[in-house]
Amino acid sequence: MSRRDLGSAWSNDSSSLMGDPSVESRNDYRPEIDGLRAIAIIPVVLFHIGCPWFQGGYLGVDVFFVISGFLITSLIIKDHDRGQFEFMRFWLRRIRRIFPALVVMLVLTSLAGKFLFAGSDLYSLGTTGLAALLSFANVVLWKLTGGYWGPTAESLPLLHTWSLSVEEQFYFLYPFLLIFLSRFSKKRVFNIIFALALISYIAYLYGSVHYRSATFYLLPTRVWELASGCLLAAAQWKGSRKPGGNSIGAIAGLATIIISYCFLSIDISFPGAATFIVVGSLMVIAFATNQHGLAHRLLAAPPMVFVGKISYSLYLWHWPILVMTRNQFQGGTKPVSNWVLLLLIFFVSTASYYMVEKPTRHWDRVLPSAFAAFCVSAGLSCCLIMGLWSPDIAIYRAVLWRGRQYDVTPVQKEWHGYLKKRMEGIQAPMRDKTCRDAYKTSGILKTYGSNGVDIVVLGDSHALMWAGVLDDIAKDLKLNISFFSVDGVNPFLMMAGDSSDLEGWNGEDEALFLKARKQRINEWRPKVVMLLTRWSIRDGAETTALFKALEQNHCRVLTLEQPPELLFGDKNTARELIARKIFPKPGANQYIQREKNKYESGRQLVAQLEKKHPFFQCIRIADIFMRADSLAWVLDGDRVLYIDDDHLSEDGARKARDRVKVAIEGALK
Repeated sequence: MSRRDLGSAWSNDSSSLMGDPSVESRNDYRPEIDGLRAIAIIPVVLFHIGCPWFQGGYLGVDVFFVISGFLITSLIIKDHDRGQFEFMRFWLRRIRRIFPALVVMLVLTSLAGKFLFAGSDLYSLGTTGLAALLSFANVVLWKLTGGYWGPTAESLPLLHTWSLSVEEQFYFLYPFLLIFLSRFSKKRVFNIIFALALISYIAYLYGSVHYRSATFYLLPTRVWELASGCLLAAAQWKGSRKPGGNSIGAIAGLATIIISYCFLSIDISFPGAATFIVVGSLMVIAFATNQHGLAHRLLAAPPMVFVGKISYSLYLWHWPILVMTRNQFQGGTKPVSNWVLLLLIFFVSTASYYMVEKPTRHWDRVLPSAFAAFCVSAGLSCCLIMGLWSPDIAIYRAVLWRGRQYDVTPVQKEWHGYLKKRMEGIQAPMRDKTCRDAYKTSGILKTYGSNGVDIVVLGDSHALMWAGVLDDIAKDLKLNISFFSVDGVNPFLMMAGDSSDLEGWNGEDEALFLKARKQRINEWRPKVVMLLTRWSIRDGAETTALFKALEQNHCRVLTLEQPPELLFGDKNTARELIARKIFPKPGANQYIQREKNKYESGRQLVAQLEKKHPFFQCIRIADIFMRADSLAWVLDGDRVLYIDDDHLSEDGARKARDRVKVAIEGALK
């Protein structure tokens, strides 16, 4: 086949997110599959933009996976039966379809990120950009974010490339399997793919409960979705005919997809929930072939087909645009309208389709051009990773975080990867090595008084945020204090097993920690228990068991009002200040925009608990850091008062020291 012939064959080839239907003749073109792509991409974009109608809009990616499996299997089988299949020809098609638009997005996003981001955000952008080029962004993002809805996810402009990497890994491995199996009987092909799909589905069900993040990102637990489309194509091949049109079946499939978008969500889900959207997608592909059926006419309508054709560009561009505009204008007095964002996404995606996707389908010299583009994008990513554009935070006084000295985590490790970059420039001394077993004995115990333990500190990273100040206050008042605080652990846990997915913990450690904490409180009967957490992410129901135990021991329970949360997310505050051009001014206090809604819900929860439990009291400190115009105090001369969006630095915590000391003295009387 000549290069011109290869280009012609490619012009009609595709897979799911990557373009037009996989056919080699316009007579085989199925416009309803383009329409199904529109049904997949529109909810994804609306979900990410915050539309309440499609709480399960992220499931549109699952629809894409089903389409991918069906189209790619149909293409390989068709070429194989004609004696035209070649691995190199197959992968050149994939490169032509996937790479040009992807690399343009990566290059422009990297360049924009250089001006909009700082510090660890630049490192993350470079890391995910390089991973996307090498088709393992899903693995990197699994490790980097701690989940699709992890604390760092919404600040990553290339978060969405995880699904492209899943498909690319599938495209690399699957042709070998299919061609190998096709040398045997058609029946064996179907049966083996079915067996692999079943194994993957079982792994998905198990992982949805025990390993949610890995299950979401990694290929083995996504294979069943892709394989379901493969099975439909293989069944068609096995029967040597296309599935017959069935308008009722197609409408039922569409209804299943739409209902899944509307009623499944991050919070309303269960193991196997994605099964509904996969089955619905299969029904549409199988039964929407009747040109006179309602489903076909809806999906094949010109607007739906057009959106389906540009769906790859829409997917590529919508998330970087959303993240970067939010990063740039977040907290502004006039935030960007969602309608403006939708128009911008549509315009950029359409331009990408006509200026990049369509022209590059006919490139004769695709490999040299692709290699040059790869080098440019990889070079930009490496510059971001190495911090060549990172700002120097030495203009601020050194930022101190003493929390790690009071953390009873069984195995305390050095920070690495994203967390290491985010904490870069922050002094965070480790705890004394003699405290390794503190979690299962008496906590990190500081003795400044005579007998007994006067104060026990329970909490998560927000307890660690105040730990240094509380230790100093105990020393001043000659009190004994014990810290049973752990970064990332729900402080209200009363039973082992609830935190088994935490790094450095296992079931035995959890049981020993909770047992020791309960025994020490029963033994010491401390006068004061400091219960410190990020109240904006808590609910009242989880406090019941712990509050009951503390009340039975006649403990006075104090909490500290949560300091204002900043709007820029889980980022290094000093680097974010530089990015916003907020520099030290001797003797001046400087403020930035704060978050309101979640923060206020946390304050309301604390107020409700105070009314319900007479032994529970909140020490008000938020007014120290807040201004009436929704701003939060973040810089005192050259002292940075936060380390990220919700944790105070040691300098910040000291601002409330005197007020906390007075409250503790009052509680001890």
